[in-house]
Amino acid sequence: MVSPEARRGHGPRAVTAKDRRLAREALTAAAGAARAGLADAERDHAALADDCVLDAADEAERTTRSQGIAERAEHAREELRLADEALGQLDSGDYGTCASCGRPIDRERVLALPLVRHCIDCATAARR
Repeated sequence: MVSPEARRGHGPRAVTAKDRRLAREALTAAAGAARAGLADAERDHAALADDCVLDAADEAERTTRSQGIAERAEHAREELRLADEALGQLDSGDYGTCASCGRPIDRERVLALPLVRHCIDCATAARR
């Protein structure tokens, strides 16, 4: 699939040094938010473990809450992993490069989605 930029005879607009600074700020904030979310989930899990169970209904509610907490924790771990990976790519100079094809990811895509790992063509192909 050919990107609209390629059809017009242009390649994707590359990520600039200023864009990288903005991305670092966004990624650092995302990593902090993920760490906070993970800490919240761990506190909620500990509090849930301290709750007393009086009957089967209490146990069912506890199980449901525990599953929700586990899902929140897993989401936070994944967000943290992606943010740390992107920060590492910033440090190595690979940020803004598609993890699948190695081509530059369009500047607007990177700015809109700092955790993005794939160019629009590879992301679209993966969804098919």
